[in-house]
Amino acid sequence: MFYTRLMLIALLVMLTGGCQRNSTVTGKVLFEDGSPLTKGMVIFTGDAGVARGPIDADGSYRLGFEKNANGVPKGNYKVYIFDAAYKIEGASKMAPMVPLIEEKFMKPETSGLICNVDKGSMVYDITVTKLPPEIEKARINAAKSAPAVVTRPPIR
Repeated sequence: MFYTRLMLIALLVMLTGGCQRNSTVTGKVLFEDGSPLTKGMVIFTGDAGVARGPIDADGSYRLGFEKNANGVPKGNYKVYIFDAAYKIEGASKMAPMVPLIEEKFMKPETSGLICNVDKGSMVYDITVTKLPPEIEKARINAAKSAPAVVTRPPIR
């Protein structure tokens, strides 16, 4: 009887207050001119781990923690954009992708984006800068001239 009551109390504590509630984080990723970034992934990285969410065609995203879409634990996060790039049509499979945004937004150390997640539901909109045309042109030329096959030296 004692153990049954103890188990019930432990279960009640777990169900009512013992579980950490995650916050729902949504938002949009827009360029400075107000047009949406249409591909890539928003990533929050902090002490609690990594939360990520794909960017939809209208620039919106919704974060999930680790592999689930279960929200984000409270805490401070560095924010960055991953995989916001495109492949050059007709370029080799080995050609590098061309970024759509300035590269500083692609690393947590350089993006300058920080979010404090502290409530049940929040909106965190992100404004990014397009890759300057001269850099985009140089990247396109590099992608077009990339070798079709990577050769390795013979093993001796």
